[in-house]
Amino acid sequence: MLNPFHNDIDLTARNVTALAATVRALRTDLGQVRVVDVIKLQSQFRAAHLAALQVLRRAAQMDDPAPMEAHMAAIGGPASLADFQTAFGAIQAAAASWNALLDVTISGLAGGGLQLVPEGTGDEQTHILKRVEHLPATESAALRGADELLALQTALEAVGA
Repeated sequence: MLNPFHNDIDLTARNVTALAATVRALRTDLGQVRVVDVIKLQSQFRAAHLAALQVLRRAAQMDDPAPMEAHMAAIGGPASLADFQTAFGAIQAAAASWNALLDVTISGLAGGGLQLVPEGTGDEQTHILKRVEHLPATESAALRGADELLALQTALEAVGA
């Protein structure tokens, strides 16, 4: 029977793997970045972050981390708690840089992410307010090519995600 720590490690691995897949997709997709994809990335980062914190909290309560370390290594993760903490720190640092870039990008969007868009033609034309579904092409290209996103992907891949 798996102990609760194994469940925490497994959840963390699933969350980090999902986050890494989203980061890769964001970096390699073409065209404008969809806002929903950025929201997804941020939500997945939060889930991975909280799961990793739970692993660290539970590990701090263990007398012998060897079984936990063996399980982490067996599923392709870090070989030791020290390696896990180092990888967690690297992912945190990369995410902080990404978040700073994202904050600057979002705050620079005209209208705070809303657009007044013409709808209809001729005398039937009116303007409706729409939430931006995609970031503008310039901002999309900048985010996809950002060193900060590459650093986050590299940090995630360092743990096998």
